[in-house]
Amino acid sequence: MKQLLICTLVLFLLLPKVGILDFSILPLFFPILMKIRESFSCLRNVKVDLYIVLALLIMLFTLGILTFLYHGEVASQILFKPLRLIIVCILLYIIFNVYSLDRLDILRVIMLASAINAAVVLIQYASGLLIPKSW
Repeated sequence: MKQLLICTLVLFLLLPKVGILDFSILPLFFPILMKIRESFSCLRNVKVDLYIVLALLIMLFTLGILTFLYHGEVASQILFKPLRLIIVCILLYIIFNVYSLDRLDILRVIMLASAINAAVVLIQYASGLLIPKSW
């Protein structure tokens, strides 16, 4: 189960955002759904302080408003970014609270995602050299 959780967190770091659709959030639902399938009682132990969530919500919407004022236009990405960040923060909090991950596992996730990202960048660079854009 721990390897599956590590793969889920790596996919969270690597999956793309296309327009307003963010595919990186989807893997975060998988471990939570697996725990719900096992037993719902483990999720009852997750304590979420309402004041912290409210402060996070206010800060993220302030960030969205400031970004809107800076760009001067209404864009769906600017408006939905605080909502996406809130969902990601809550899902990651639940995952790290329910599953026991040590620092070495988190380091493995970061290293694996970095290695895959570097390999993709190298492949894109090499394919750009081999296949010119004029084709």
